Amino acid sequence: MSIDGRDQACIRRTAVQLLFDDYPGSSNIFTDEYRSLIDEMDEILMTGASEVDPLLEILIPNHVPASHWWWRLPASAAT
Repeated sequence: MSIDGRDQACIRRTAVQLLFDDYPGSSNIFTDEYRSLIDEMDEILMTGASEVDPLLEILIPNHVPASHWWWRLPASAAT
């Protein structure tokens, strides 16, 4: 576990993304407000990236797709 709890935020963000990726149309069960919160979470993760050190590789699950950029911040923040 990271000191700042960022790994837990990444786990939750990945869970939501896997739901969206693995079950097409699943995003439709969420309200616009909930989808807006996901966008807000992404923005918070991205803007805060410059203020934190990268997570240790040991904290990043092996199965995490490369498209889940939030695990590899701040290195991927510029991409």
